Amino acid sequence: MLRVLMFARQISPAPTMSPPLKFDSTFEFTVKVQKTIGIRCLFEPYPTSLRDKLSMNAGFITTFMMLSYCVLGQVTNVILLLNGHRETQEAVEELATQIVCTTFCITGLVKMYGLAYHRNTLANIIEEFRTMWDEQLLTLADRQLCDKVFRPTMSITAFAAIGNIVMVSAFNFLPVAEMLFNKWQTDAWKRFQPYVIWFPFDSTTGWWYYLVYTFEAYSGYIVAVSNVGTNCIFCLLCAHLTMQLQLLNRSLEIMMEPKEKEEVFGRNDAKRNLCKLVQWHQKLLRAKETMDSVFSVTFFLNFSASTVLICVQAFLMLIADFYVVTKMALFMGCCLVEIFFLCYYGDEVLEFSTRLAQAVYNCRWYQIQADDARFGRNLIPIIQRAQRPMKLMAWKFWPITINSFALILNASWSYFTLLRTFVK
Repeated sequence: MLRVLMFARQISPAPTMSPPLKFDSTFEFTVKVQKTIGIRCLFEPYPTSLRDKLSMNAGFITTFMMLSYCVLGQVTNVILLLNGHRETQEAVEELATQIVCTTFCITGLVKMYGLAYHRNTLANIIEEFRTMWDEQLLTLADRQLCDKVFRPTMSITAFAAIGNIVMVSAFNFLPVAEMLFNKWQTDAWKRFQPYVIWFPFDSTTGWWYYLVYTFEAYSGYIVAVSNVGTNCIFCLLCAHLTMQLQLLNRSLEIMMEPKEKEEVFGRNDAKRNLCKLVQWHQKLLRAKETMDSVFSVTFFLNFSASTVLICVQAFLMLIADFYVVTKMALFMGCCLVEIFFLCYYGDEVLEFSTRLAQAVYNCRWYQIQADDARFGRNLIPIIQRAQRPMKLMAWKFWPITINSFALILNASWSYFTLLRTFVK
């Protein structure tokens, strides 16, 4: 029996290797999704002439203006509710729902503006990672590490993006189910909208209703794509930074080893390798600073808003009926998934940057002759710098790590208990 198994293993075809990943394919899904709201590929910086800029971003400008009016209409409706100009039977419930929807839309609008404002910076950092991709992924082990990092990341970001879009789309079309249920119970049609937005006309009469419903549904889709698009770009950039850190860790540990077994490895070779690795580390530090400059303010607003959103959503799920609970559960899922993945990938950068100091110490520095103490002294500032890990920040207040995710949930729960006590 053993001989039969061995013979079968010998004649069985070798497992097919998946084709190596290309750099552009890591951003492919995100680029396709963002094109649906007019955002062009972020690989391309802005053209120089104003006419070309407007032509290039015509779709983006249109969707940005649509979402801007959506936010303006929601804010106007909140003001009317607070001033008593709109009569409603469930004022507290409607106000809380309106705060959730408005905050969600404002966050999406800010992220759209951030992508547009930092477009050239994003194009530069993506090009920098492309250069490092071509320079560092040289061996089969490097390619295997790339697959290990990016194939799960691409699947996770695609799943999160599709899930977020599906949940927001379900929220947009829940009024259809509500209207059908109301028709079945009362035998009368009562028109509902996804969001309560102020318009200078009656949006529930005639053909205006269908136009407004389409406008609000697509505006909700714009919010979902702008949120997940920015988050996916951040997660993918973190994955690129994490992969480069892992490659750097491995290179630091083997920098004292010759490339070929018969090669004689000397002091000058060690210094040359060390200089290259230090320059590589400096590139990664600059990339981290650039990512902070692009995402810091946006994610500070996102984290702060999510703390309030989760609190208000939990409160609504406590006091509202089943229909509102269903809508808030969809929103809650969007917020939690979004914040978790941001914090997870930020935590990955933190973890692998902390390993640099140990990698330098493990590089067999003791193989250099004892009379060359300068080489060992050169490693000390590298270890000291590596002991200050790369910590992506949300405007110097929120470290983008798993601990921050726990702090956001803790703060939301505290606000929720305070709000519940105050209302009682």
